[in-house]
Amino acid sequence: VAPLEGPSVLQLGGSEPDVLAGASRAVVELTERGYCDYTALNLNCGCPSPKVAGKGCFGAALMDDPKLVRDLTTAMHDGCGGAMPVTVKCRIGTDTDMVANGSGGFTVK
Repeated sequence: VAPLEGPSVLQLGGSEPDVLAGASRAVVELTERGYCDYTALNLNCGCPSPKVAGKGCFGAALMDDPKLVRDLTTAMHDGCGGAMPVTVKCRIGTDTDMVANGSGGFTVK
């Protein structure tokens, strides 16, 4: 099947690994069936909007929990069976991160 539009990335948001794994699996299945042609998945860890980040652990609020981000991206990778790269949209840092360690950065160990 020829690509519909060329390289395109689907951005997902959430804080439940099982849900994001299922969504990632569905994207691969729909792509294989020709309903879409996504070439990568992206986890939203960058939206600071109170409508997004202010709703719990979603968007930029995820940057305060790097281990959860690791779990989410691992679930997305496993969910799509490694068929697509998984990337993360993030900010340079968060107000709480800068206060906590002065780094202003986002690292997952």
